[in-house]
Amino acid sequence: MALSGGKYTRVHHFEYKSKIAEYGRLQAQAHPTFKFQTVEAGFYATNILPSAGGLVTRDDDGEWSFSSLEPVAEPGAIPVPMVDINADYRVWVRAVIEHKELQDDARPVLTCGEEISLHDLLNGLEKKAGITINRTLVSQEAMTEKLEAASTPQHIIDDFEDMWSFLQNLGYYGGQDIHWADKHLARKPKTWAEWLETADLSDFFLIDFDSSRAAEAFAIEAVC
Repeated sequence: MALSGGKYTRVHHFEYKSKIAEYGRLQAQAHPTFKFQTVEAGFYATNILPSAGGLVTRDDDGEWSFSSLEPVAEPGAIPVPMVDINADYRVWVRAVIEHKELQDDARPVLTCGEEISLHDLLNGLEKKAGITINRTLVSQEAMTEKLEAASTPQHIIDDFEDMWSFLQNLGYYGGQDIHWADKHLARKPKTWAEWLETADLSDFFLIDFDSSRAAEAFAIEAVC
């Protein structure tokens, strides 16, 4: 991956987006009338939902948990650019369509409703859903075993392993200016607290919710 100078090569969901963006830029260079700009998606707010194969899962004993991969120093300390992808992604797309300044800038447009640590994100979720979420550090071996048990494809397992280190050392957007295009937004995107106000959190109230089935569904969706 270019942002890491080649250190991280298995964060596939970032890597292939980068390749698509590079292809678009090359096409724009070859055709002067063709405009190309990327609008990169931040951390989906829905990533936290169990039904999406999210980061919060239910253990065998019925307790909710969030696990981050060693050697992250503190579970949940990593900040992420949270975005309500369903309601707010379009705000940045509209800005690019309406402003030539954004179309002509070589920098990617980065989406972010709020920069928030996973720790604070979990705190807000606990308060709104009325649950307790255990935070733990797990070894790479334990994480791999968990993903394999959910029939997760190998390339997604590799992605998870590199992703945690990438986020800790470089940040979600690799140190780029997240908010450079925000002055052109037609409205303010939602914060995490605002997203929680209208979010469907029913996953957390289902007594028999099966996290392993959700993880398997997530793996299948990622392949498609």
